[in-house]
Amino acid sequence: MRRAAAAALALAWLAAACKVRPAPVPPAPVPAAGRLALLEDVLQAKNDNDPRLDSAFSALSEEEKIQFRAKYRAMPAESRNERGTVVYLLGQNLASADDWGFLREVAGEEPCLSLLACTKGGRAGPGDEVTLAYPALVALKRAEAALEAGESVAEARAVIAAAEAAGAPAAARLAERLQKRFP
Repeated sequence: MRRAAAAALALAWLAAACKVRPAPVPPAPVPAAGRLALLEDVLQAKNDNDPRLDSAFSALSEEEKIQFRAKYRAMPAESRNERGTVVYLLGQNLASADDWGFLREVAGEEPCLSLLACTKGGRAGPGDEVTLAYPALVALKRAEAALEAGESVAEARAVIAAAEAAGAPAAARLAERLQKRFP
C-alpha cells in the first residue's frame, strides 16, 4: 500500500512538473503620455535595475525625447545616477542627429569633481571616479554599441571625441580605449 501511495504521489508530482504552462504575458505598453511620469517613478525609487527600463521606454517619440532631454538638463549635476539613467533610455532610442547631439553634449560635459558639489573638488571614495563620470560612460557605451554594429559611425566617433576632450578621467580612459579599438 505504501508503495502504491508513493508511486501515485510521484506520478502526481511528475504530471504537475511536466504540465505545459502558458508563456508569461509581457507587460502592457506604457502610453506615451505616461512615460515621463513613469521615468519620475523609476528615478524616485532609485532602482536602476527596474525591469521597466528595458521594456517601457522603447520607441520614444520625438516629443518624449525632448521631454527626457529637458528632464536631464533640469536635474542637479550631482544626480549622477539619475542623469545616467536618462542617458541610458535616450541611448536606446537613437534615430536622429538631435539624439546623437545629446549624447555628444553629455560626453563633453565638464567633469563632475564631487558627488556633493560637481564644481568643487572633494574627498573621493572608492568607485567615485566611475560614479562621477556615469552619464558620459553611458553615452560612450552606446557609441561603442553603434560602432560594434557598424551603425552611425561618424556620430559615435564624435561622442568619443567629446568625452576625450572633456577630461573626466574614467570617461577619457574609456574613450581612449574605444579610439584604439575602432581606429
